[in-house]
Amino acid sequence: MALLIVALFRWVLGYKLQNLYQVRRTYREIRARDSLPLLICSNHFTIIDSLIIQWMLVSPWYYIFFFSKFCWNLPDRKLANQNIVRSIITYLGKCLPIDRAGDKKHHEKILGKVLYVLKDFKEPVLIFPEGGRNRSMLIRPHEARYGVGKIIQSFHECRVLVIYMRESHQLTFSDYPKRNGTFHLLMKEFHPNVKQAGLAEQKSLTLEVMKHLQNLEKEYFQMNPKLEKSIRVQMR
Repeated sequence: MALLIVALFRWVLGYKLQNLYQVRRTYREIRARDSLPLLICSNHFTIIDSLIIQWMLVSPWYYIFFFSKFCWNLPDRKLANQNIVRSIITYLGKCLPIDRAGDKKHHEKILGKVLYVLKDFKEPVLIFPEGGRNRSMLIRPHEARYGVGKIIQSFHECRVLVIYMRESHQLTFSDYPKRNGTFHLLMKEFHPNVKQAGLAEQKSLTLEVMKHLQNLEKEYFQMNPKLEKSIRVQMR
């Protein structure tokens, strides 16, 4: 399945990846560093962001023999069940579909599954702390959901890998990146310090993740200042 998706991305949609070998080498070093749970937090612009990120992190050939390296993720249940193709991808892609508008009981159930995967399976989980696709195209820390903070708070100790991934001409909100797009990925690992229980701590931990994302965004725009200028002009 992974090879078919990558073939679609490369040969049909024409997607290209920058700094690929550096990203894979860094990610491999991070995975091997210790056995603490690894939570991956990324920005979110299109519905296939998680697939492109996983393509960049690890070779699809490697996933064939070591499927445990493939990250679990939390797609929107409505999108996952929209058609038969997406339902199949959801089933095969280690997904935990979540209803963003669901009640507390539903969200607690999904949280329990996430914690089980991280603690007992010891497999990475990829989530989008913004809670959905970003319409403004810029990171806004205070607009994030606090779910990521709640996950981190549930651990005595864990690792968070913050990822900023963007297609070099992505100016507006869309379902899919443009054809022949070029993607660049930046990452930063950190060990959050959980100080207390409660909602205030969840908010603080979430903001810490988002601040790291915002710093990576600034680093990306330093390499691509014309894109930032175009986005800010469009927002006026």
